[in-house]
Amino acid sequence: MMQTMTGPIQWGNVTLDLDNEAFGKAFSSGRSMYFDDREYEAPHVASSMNTLDAAGSVLAEDGKGGYRFDRMALPGPFDILGFFLGYMSGPIMAESVEERKARHSHIVELPEEDGTERRAS
Repeated sequence: MMQTMTGPIQWGNVTLDLDNEAFGKAFSSGRSMYFDDREYEAPHVASSMNTLDAAGSVLAEDGKGGYRFDRMALPGPFDILGFFLGYMSGPIMAESVEERKARHSHIVELPEEDGTERRAS
């Protein structure tokens, strides 16, 4: 189960009050995705993120030349905004020990045919 962040939290120079359950859950999911990307999928985001990296955290190509919000089909505006702000909070708010433990509790090591392991969450 994903740990939901509750507010208020310091987000840069702004105090962000996570007073909406959907927003708080999405914010936590976004943070988790940032730290997963940084650690496993796209390690460059720890030091350099381009526009496509940022947009890719909430947008996916629709196959028709346009975009839709996220491959996870976020259901509403609070979810979309919460996820994006959570993702973007990664570089400005260190991951807590509790967040890291919760995130790593969902990782499963999958053995590959060549003897190496692949991570799945």
